[in-house]
Amino acid sequence: MSSSSSAAVTSLQLLVSQYTTQLQRYLDPSTAVALWDGLAVLPTHAEQAGFQSGPIFVSWVAVLHAIDVCVELFNNMHPETSLMHTWVAMIVLSFGGTTMASLLLSRVPGWIALNDPLAIYTAIYLLFRYTPLLSLANLIGTPLRVACAAADGIARALAITAFAIDTIHLKSAPPLSNSLVACLVCGTLSGCGGGILNAVFGVTKRTWTLGTPQVSVDV
Repeated sequence: MSSSSSAAVTSLQLLVSQYTTQLQRYLDPSTAVALWDGLAVLPTHAEQAGFQSGPIFVSWVAVLHAIDVCVELFNNMHPETSLMHTWVAMIVLSFGGTTMASLLLSRVPGWIALNDPLAIYTAIYLLFRYTPLLSLANLIGTPLRVACAAADGIARALAITAFAIDTIHLKSAPPLSNSLVACLVCGTLSGCGGGILNAVFGVTKRTWTLGTPQVSVDV
């Protein structure tokens, strides 16, 4: 690798490290400020059937991102779509990108490795399906959309930096750790892969069909 390429990789690593440190606190229970960044549910550790359970950290960023996904999902899906169908669609939209990047990097997706994400997103999904929460969200309108957009930006940024690029540069061996192509591909998938999967498989439609995704800035 040339000296200019090495310098570019080093600069990218420093930038990502600084950026990630500022954002990670919103999703990491070990660095979160109590009640400001999230709330610990089931705070005591317990062991059941050999598994360690608790605490579950409910991040406000994760909650707002789940709300954002569910508002778009339930406003656009057919009302007769089944419980499992819409749940799978929500999971694909929320975690599809990082799951594809994880497969490329031979890593276990975070929503499978951790207890928190799936519990939070499923709880929000069930509230939207069985309560008038969608009507309330539509009534609040712009203020909620702005808050959800901010959370969505933080979640995407963390997926691109803390997961994709950090995994490549800090947790992988050469030549992968020095690959700008891997950063570009996995970073793109982590940031908007859920939308790509939806465009290809139509998971938010009443009937799943193969299609061709439209190329745009925001997939």
